[in-house]
Amino acid sequence: MNSKNPPWRRPGLTAALLTAIVISACAGSAGISTMQRMPDDTNVPRKILVYGFEDMSRVYGEGRNLISPLNGKVFAVGAIRADAAAEMTRHMTRVLYDLLDQELIPPGQSRAAMGRVLSAQGEETLGERARLMRLGKALSADAVLIGRIYRFEERTGNRYSVTDPATVSFDIDLMRTADGRLLWSAHFTETQQPLSDNLLTLKQFVRRKGQWITADEMAFAALDHVLKKLGDYLDKSRIEN
Repeated sequence: MNSKNPPWRRPGLTAALLTAIVISACAGSAGISTMQRMPDDTNVPRKILVYGFEDMSRVYGEGRNLISPLNGKVFAVGAIRADAAAEMTRHMTRVLYDLLDQELIPPGQSRAAMGRVLSAQGEETLGERARLMRLGKALSADAVLIGRIYRFEERTGNRYSVTDPATVSFDIDLMRTADGRLLWSAHFTETQQPLSDNLLTLKQFVRRKGQWITADEMAFAALDHVLKKLGDYLDKSRIEN
């Protein structure tokens, strides 16, 4: 057995940890943080271009820290499964169509238009904010929703024993097309831990039935939670405006 990476035991409750159930600090979703900046003079976006997720390791490589181009947060870029961006994009699109009342421009249409828009204007070297503004305006979108994946590492093992747990890290930004202003942002980073290592993961432990989950399960659950917050935010902003 590799002493550097010993098998993690099933993240179960020991007798000594049963008393931790009363800890109220475990409330909330570990790893998720959201930010909203909808200015008072901004109308709620009626038409949103869903650009989908980008694999940041393909663009910048692994093993480096990267400043997110829109929200300014710093993320460590690690290994990302080859199909992660496509799977996250598909899941996000399905959820958004069920969740939002806004008109949505799907990722396939937005990606196809990106090359044409930039090529026609000779601006392939523009930064991400400027490129998304150009694309959003070309498709008459009020805002652009884009996500980036920084880590998507599958567990090594099974539901009851792992040598390496799943790790997922991503962010999502909603940017106003007119001026590139960031309206809403969320980010998530987690490596699953056994309850014995972090008592504050009790809520996740119960929801996950004491099992080691896959990267897909972790990512999709976090994405569902984040998009629900986005829907709540847009609904609240529409009422207030």
